[in-house]
Formats: sequence, C-alpha cells, structure tokens
Amino acid sequence: MKKQLMAVPMQAWVLGVSLLVQMFVPTTSFANDLVRASDFGRPDILLNSAAIIQKNGSDLIGRIDQQFDASSTDRTRNPIGDGNFAYLDQEGSRQEARLSQTGNLNQMLVKQSGQGNSVIAEQIGNGNSLKVTQDGIGNILTSKQVGDRNSVDVEQIGNGYRADITIYGNDNRSSVVQPEHGLTVTVILGTAELPVNGLTVKGTAYYPPK
Repeated sequence: MKKQLMAVPMQAWVLGVSLLVQMFVPTTSFANDLVRASDFGRPDILLNSAAIIQKNGSDLIGRIDQQFDASSTDRTRNPIGDGNFAYLDQEGSRQEARLSQTGNLNQMLVKQSGQGNSVIAEQIGNGNSLKVTQDGIGNILTSKQVGDRNSVDVEQIGNGYRADITIYGNDNRSSVVQPEHGLTVTVILGTAELPVNGLTVKGTAYYPPK
C-alpha cells in the first residue's frame, strides 16, 4: 500500500494556491523556483513550495515540514517570507524521506529509486541547499544544516552506503559520492558552540579535527 504524509504549515492565505505547490518542478536555477506572493496580492512575501511525487512502487513514505522563522526576517527592512522549496521524487519500495526546513530561501531536492533507502534531513537558517540522489538498496543519509548558505550534495549509487553530514556555520560546502568515498562517510563541520565558515570538503571530514 502506498503511503504519503505531507505537512507544510503555512499561513491561511497560502492555502488557496495549493495547486501551485503541487505543480512545482525543480529547475536549474533556484531563483526560478521562487514565486512572489505579489501574484496573489501580497507583494512582500515569497511563497513556500513543496511537492512529493510517488510512483511505480509500494510502501513509500514522504514527509515535508516547512516553518517560518520570524526571528530571521525583519519585515520592516527586509520584507521577505519563507521562500523555502522542497521536492521529493520516490519510486521503488520501502523508501523513506523526512525533510524539514525552518528559515528562508532553503532548497531541498531528493530523488530515491530502488529499495529500502532513507533520507532524514533538516535545514535551519537561510539559503541552504541539499541535493540527494539514491539509487540502489539500503542506502542511508542523515543531514543537518544550521546556518546560512551551506550546501550539501550527496550521490549514493549502489547498496548499503551511509552518509552522516552535520554543518554548523555559514558558506560551507560538502560533496559526497559513494562508492567513491567508501561505505560510510561522516562529515562534521563545526558545532553549535563553535560554528565554522567557508569550508569546502569532499568525503569524510571533521572540523575542528578529531
């Protein structure tokens, strides 16, 4: 049996554009994915957008949570709302993806095919990007981005790969391709007490060093 869970908390006025949310398709430019609410009489806000596509499979679980972080936006000086974008494409069997975004202008693109793959990802901040491709059996990704303008790009093609990525800070880049980087990859950049900025890493990395 196909299962689909979707949670996209938004202000009530956004509910009238649910068809727009369902029709969103990712493009090469994140800017092109953002729709200003001026199209609906609210010129000061960017809309959230989210889509879950489930096809040709069974036991598919997808969840998207998007929340507005009012503390990160001064509406009198920088009148922008969420503008978060999440797109999940699942096929195969026993796939699971749980995506969470809190902040503004964050992007998630996740594609799963095969069997028994899992993505648990969270973005807290502004302008963060996550792109994930899983194709195979039993691949696992956990990702947490806290800060601004961080980028995570993960490709798991094969069986039994795992990647755990945690980033605290701003302007950091993490790229993981498996099996090139091994069965298990761990990336830890910064901590809540000691965030880091401007690092680019491929494969396993720790900063500060272990």
